[in-house]
Amino acid sequence: MDVTRVWSAVAIAAVAGLLLLVLLPNIDLAVSAWFYSAGEGFPLAHLWLFRAIMKGLPPLVIGATVIAGLLGTVSLFAHRTWLGVTPRVATLLVASLALGPGLLVNTLLKDHWGRARPHQILDFGGTAHFSPALLLSDQCTRNCSFPSGHAALAFWLVAFAVVVPDRWRIKTTIFMLVIGVLVGLMRIAQGGHFLSDVLAAAILVVGLNYTLKRLIVTGSHPYR
Repeated sequence: MDVTRVWSAVAIAAVAGLLLLVLLPNIDLAVSAWFYSAGEGFPLAHLWLFRAIMKGLPPLVIGATVIAGLLGTVSLFAHRTWLGVTPRVATLLVASLALGPGLLVNTLLKDHWGRARPHQILDFGGTAHFSPALLLSDQCTRNCSFPSGHAALAFWLVAFAVVVPDRWRIKTTIFMLVIGVLVGLMRIAQGGHFLSDVLAAAILVVGLNYTLKRLIVTGSHPYR
């Protein structure tokens, strides 16, 4: 099995899961309810480990991407690579982060989709109404629930699989996907997102990463 098949399998599974949640929106509510306690809300929202991970993930990802960009720039002029980062790889990492989690998820969708977060809806002690996945709503004005920004960042990490040696590429891809799943579960447990928000983030980011990889990196010269 190659990396392309792994990415394709993940995309197909995520799309199938999201379609199921569109058809049966109560699944979203049921999954979030596992972590909700009447009178307490979502207790895991205050767990220090979860909060530390959510706070540390964005600067860690951005910092790693900046370093990759610098290594790619050096590689362009030195005609050699460091840590497997060629100019094309650096372009992939910077572009996919900016276009995926940056523009598509956090700017275009989260601020305009209008879906309230689990902890904000009536079912879990809030005041807003639940909105099914993929349905535009007016229950939130900015930084809304759909899709998950932190899950998008975590799933975006699969882009780094292109810099590792071929023999480690599949294992690295799977490892990064597991990180995405774990971060997504944390956000659900905190009452910050629905399961469909996480699946949508995975579809958008992994799909964009794969597309840009095909356009920018595949078949490129090793020092370009």
